[in-house]
Amino acid sequence: DEEGEIDFSCEDYKNIIASSFLSAGDTTRLKRAIDCARNGRETCIAYIGGSITQGAGAVPIHTECYAFQSFCKFKEKYSNGNNVHFIKAGVGGTPSELGIIRFERDVLRDYTVEPDIIVIEFAVNDEGDETKGIFYESLIRKALKLPNQPAVILLFSVFANDWNLQERMIPVGQHYNLPMVSIKNAVTPQFYKKDGKGRVFTKNQFFYDIYHPSNVGHRVMADCPSYLFAQAEKDTGLGDREKGTEYLLPKEPVTGNTFEDIRLLDKRNVYNKAEIMPGGFDGTDTILQCVEMDD
Repeated sequence: DEEGEIDFSCEDYKNIIASSFLSAGDTTRLKRAIDCARNGRETCIAYIGGSITQGAGAVPIHTECYAFQSFCKFKEKYSNGNNVHFIKAGVGGTPSELGIIRFERDVLRDYTVEPDIIVIEFAVNDEGDETKGIFYESLIRKALKLPNQPAVILLFSVFANDWNLQERMIPVGQHYNLPMVSIKNAVTPQFYKKDGKGRVFTKNQFFYDIYHPSNVGHRVMADCPSYLFAQAEKDTGLGDREKGTEYLLPKEPVTGNTFEDIRLLDKRNVYNKAEIMPGGFDGTDTILQCVEMDD
């Protein structure tokens, strides 16, 4: 009985989206990507994460997921043509521990793609990480070290029990002066307000199940990065740096960087420093998992 039609144009909704903004960080790379898109040059925005990035809860998954909607909003605002491209590399049930191993294959497409923006979403998938964040920070460093210097955005999704790992991850984002977006900060407080007094949608409307957003939730999640892009445009772009200096990757990690140079080797690779001896594993598993990629 408490659920009515959602007004996405009301001031309360705008306030919810604004609440997702944690930090613009050093916006030099992000503003460069926006300018690249505006000037008609080839621009790529990539998303890597778990099932929420894959699009779980969205129907249909490939067009209603937050990643594709976010890409479409970026393309509509900053491009007049077909120069902006999309990569979706979400795999359900997987943490950054696997994300960093498949990064070159699924995001860089074996170094055939150079993303200008990389959105990393593992805030609800990394609880089981035995290293307590070393994989996550290593993935961030791997992305920041790419020769084309992409902008890296940290996106913190949330479960229906109001839980995520952003308190562990925010210090990492602060250390690297990265743009950060919190879905938890945006939606959780308003769940406990009354209709007409700050609440725009209920928890039942936002979530498809206890883990994944519904179409409503994915729309909200897409609007949050769009707000970040708008804030980045207003920013000086320097972060904490002095004028005339370039962004430098901090040498020392916060949690650890043990795995930043890790590479996936499988029988597709030709790699002169390693020989794969499969032993009895001489078949190809063709039915293990099928994952929706891109659009």
